[in-house]
Amino acid sequence: IAVVLAAVATGLGAALAPAPVRAAMPALILVTATTYEVLPDEGRVAVTVRIAATNRLRDTVTKRYYYEEGVLAVLPEASNFRLAAESGSPSVAVTSRDESGVYLRLRFGSRLAAGETRDFTLTFDLIDPGGPPDRPLRISPSLVRFQAWAHASTDTPGSSVEVRVPGGYRVEVGRGPLAGPTTDPDGWHVYASGALEAPLLFVADVTADRAGGYVDGRRSSTVGDATVILVLRAWPDDPDWRARVGDLFVRALTVLGDEIEAPWPFAGALTVEETLVRGNGGFAGTFDPAAALVQVGHAAGTGVILHEAAHGWFNGRLVADRWIAEAFASYYAERAAAVLELEIESPELAEAPMAAALPLNAWAAAGTASASQDQYGYAASVALAREIAALVGEEVLRETWVAAAAGVPAYPPAPAAPAAGGPASETGAAPPDWRALLDLLEERAGPGAGGALERLWRRWVIRPDDAILLDARAGAREA
Repeated sequence: IAVVLAAVATGLGAALAPAPVRAAMPALILVTATTYEVLPDEGRVAVTVRIAATNRLRDTVTKRYYYEEGVLAVLPEASNFRLAAESGSPSVAVTSRDESGVYLRLRFGSRLAAGETRDFTLTFDLIDPGGPPDRPLRISPSLVRFQAWAHASTDTPGSSVEVRVPGGYRVEVGRGPLAGPTTDPDGWHVYASGALEAPLLFVADVTADRAGGYVDGRRSSTVGDATVILVLRAWPDDPDWRARVGDLFVRALTVLGDEIEAPWPFAGALTVEETLVRGNGGFAGTFDPAAALVQVGHAAGTGVILHEAAHGWFNGRLVADRWIAEAFASYYAERAAAVLELEIESPELAEAPMAAALPLNAWAAAGTASASQDQYGYAASVALAREIAALVGEEVLRETWVAAAAGVPAYPPAPAAPAAGGPASETGAAPPDWRALLDLLEERAGPGAGGALERLWRRWVIRPDDAILLDARAGAREA
């Protein structure tokens, strides 16, 4: 994308244009070394482009060839341009700007004669414009995100890129490539491309965040008869995240409690922490029930936030299988969004890669499944949850979650009579897996729903090896 367009050489003598150049490189070549210095406290990246401009033409007895200017395309967010050289009075001006780049006219300040090489230094800034949390250019003390381009004339090898990030940041580089980091005497982390064979094909996606330094805030929400304390841990320079995510959790937990009816399972505070999503396989939100910790991406959408709030119930404490937890976290996120009159994006099978389709019992744990398997798993599981809800109804679902939370087994014995002094009902069952969930649902929906539920399980859930268990279950229930 970043391409240098050579200005037409001006000839003195009988001809006004240079003779054709047969070499692959253009007559005016520019080889550059571009340095991106990240300045988070100033909200900008300072960019320095050292340019070696060479006029490859050769004078003849009757003609002299020289260049007075060239045109350079740089990143679309670039501003504050300056061009300098050891001699002369070079200058730079913006000729046009659009979403693909800023086009600059580089005036050399004096003629670049045939066969001559001259050095110039172009500087500009990438300044954080503010705005949406997922903006492509974000330069702040907590989070850095930008693209780095290489610059050169067409078909000219040899240009390079260097990125310098202050110490204390965790850096991730996509595409590129950039090697590193090395650490300079001042503590900067330095990433370098080396000489590039094809500079105009180079682009690096640089993301960095600084560990620690959270600012905590406390909120509370009401879930049934319980008061839930929320600890919101946000980056110091991102109060918008703390307000947006905190407001939504407070409202959503109350609605979810009414929809699910199972009691809130955590006695202590729930911590909701801002995080950076790393890599294409990263999750915009995660829930750790053992630590009562939710991590929500800095740019997570409303649907993700509601999904993670629903994981307050749908985690390993309530259900045993991943697909059950994800299915109903997504389903109740949709229910909460409807009550709160919010628009969210839900996983849809039409958008899932069907080549990755698998029985939901074969969906591996988070972090071990492939990205395409996860995409299919999320879409298929919520599709199944919708079908289950349509079949058994909301009240049966609520009764099922209440029973699961209480440890009521799928096949409880008849309650003892109060006079006998026995317990009113049996409890202590483990969180239901795919088998016990089917039993719990059928127990409450009635035998009329059993066949339809089993067909859903055979269509969506079971692996070939699981079929024998489902066959045995049917025979045992009939007996």
